[in-house]
Amino acid sequence: MKRFVTLVMTALLLSGCYTNPGDAAKKRYARTQNATLQNAAFQNARQVQVDGLTFNVAVVDGSYSAGLTQINGRLGDYETAVAFREGTYGLVELVTPTTASYGASQVEAAARRVTGCQAKFSMGVLAFVGGGDAATMDLQALSKKVDSKLRGWRVELSC
Repeated sequence: MKRFVTLVMTALLLSGCYTNPGDAAKKRYARTQNATLQNAAFQNARQVQVDGLTFNVAVVDGSYSAGLTQINGRLGDYETAVAFREGTYGLVELVTPTTASYGASQVEAAARRVTGCQAKFSMGVLAFVGGGDAATMDLQALSKKVDSKLRGWRVELSC
């Protein structure tokens, strides 16, 4: 019985690790499309000062995502599909390098001043990297821990 359970657990683990080679290409495509949208948005970014810090605020219309979709309604048969999602969000980046700490409240304030919309800092996966609470998190310290390709902090906009 012990061997059977070990075999079943190993099979489940291996089946969960399998990815279709085309999945990586679709995920890369979605990331590339998002980078294009974000770079275009930063062409029209506006600068604003909050608490003595200067931020660029860009408004991005929509985003691409790559997710699993069921194939022909068959249970257990999935493929990765790229989809465009409507919706506006902001990206807020610190313009001048500083050692001063800043947080989500300054990022949200910058987005509000530029857009006139309600802005909510989007933690996403950063909650795991930075320790959890957006209200007390030092984004200056966190920016050193995350991918150097990060172009601004995401804020969800409600206009």
